[in-house]
Amino acid sequence: MVCPRRRDGSPSPLSTSSGRVDPACDFTVNGLEWHGNLPSIDIAARMIRDERFQYIVNYSSTPRGATNEVARQSDDRYAANAEKLDVLPLLAAHPERPELQRFIQLINAPRPREELYDCVADPDQLQDLADKPEFAEVKATLRARLEAYQRQTLDPRLTGDMAIIAETLKFVEGRKASGYADTAALKLKAPKKRAKPK
Repeated sequence: MVCPRRRDGSPSPLSTSSGRVDPACDFTVNGLEWHGNLPSIDIAARMIRDERFQYIVNYSSTPRGATNEVARQSDDRYAANAEKLDVLPLLAAHPERPELQRFIQLINAPRPREELYDCVADPDQLQDLADKPEFAEVKATLRARLEAYQRQTLDPRLTGDMAIIAETLKFVEGRKASGYADTAALKLKAPKKRAKPK
């Protein structure tokens, strides 16, 4: 997660009293672009989290996951798998289990443009509050803070300059296809500074 730097550009020191990287920073920002995408699944999103709420803007309405018939296992393995598997492999292995249906539905449903979760009352983020009128002000505040941060950092999703994302994806896919053969010799160049929008 990213916490904006101080106004002078210096990194924020860890505060032992508050547990925050910077006691003055009361939010974090995170983003997904193509990491973890599978064919037909696009998980591009940006998120902002304050002390209580997390607001998410999705840039695609594809589901969060897809059914994986290869991963499916017999029902008699459920108890053992529930003890050792992480959540997503467990859901893939046992998609018919009644106790997993609310999670299966969440993963298979199209993602809404905006999501809002009360991370204190709902730490598993299962109850989306984005369309609830009583949370409209919270959503608007977090949306504005996220968009301000995106402007400050020249986020391509806000500026519309998506070429950098396409170039990075092409570069990483090329390295992956070569088995990362260039890792030892690779010297990354500093990215070109983009002009700030006026």
